Amino acid sequence: MFFTLMMALFDTSLNGEIKQIFFSESRILGDRFSGFNGEPRVLGRICSFVLLLLVTFKSRNNNKLIKIGIWSSIIGLVISLSASAYLMTLVWGTLFIIITQKYKYLFFGIPLILFAFFFLNQNEFFREQTLKKIENTVSTEDGYNQKEKVNAQEPEFFNSFEIFDRAALNFLYNEPFFFISGTGPNMISIPSSPYLTASSYAIYENRIDSVPHSFIINLIARSGVIGLLYGLFFL
Repeated sequence: MFFTLMMALFDTSLNGEIKQIFFSESRILGDRFSGFNGEPRVLGRICSFVLLLLVTFKSRNNNKLIKIGIWSSIIGLVISLSASAYLMTLVWGTLFIIITQKYKYLFFGIPLILFAFFFLNQNEFFREQTLKKIENTVSTEDGYNQKEKVNAQEPEFFNSFEIFDRAALNFLYNEPFFFISGTGPNMISIPSSPYLTASSYAIYENRIDSVPHSFIINLIARSGVIGLLYGLFFL
């Protein structure tokens, strides 16, 4: 985690030159921290998962390397500015405290969250992008493209998801057979391409190439309800 954090810091400070050496066609995202990952949210997701692993492992082996890994994970998670990574960490953090009944973590976690929020609130991208994504996701009112629907049959609930998740959900909703069987590994982008809003069509034209980023939607899109057996095993 320390190495991952250092690569994210140095590569961003050098405008992606380190990543270009290894991945010549990688995207340059300006001042966003992504390290050797394709997008900042992937960096945030990695940091979140590893943080969960290390916090759990800390109760059995509390050495300096574990602490370095935990702080590296926290810093990497914060600087990723990823709304999905923040929400995911909040969910597993809450469940972790409830299941383990280690309420002492609240005395450490709440001040840390408040400090991170104060620090991040100085960042324009966090205020204009990350916070709005979080608000759209948890809000019961306006969501993504609330005024612009894929079609008249689209459930309003789908508005809260980003483009690729939303397209997959609309396809599965209109073709329920594939909700059972799935479409195959990473194949969902082909049949879900017609399920875009007008503004999304203007960006991606008539085809999207990315799969859903949410784990459960990705799993159902590729292997349907049958694949949930793997999901239960994973959990």
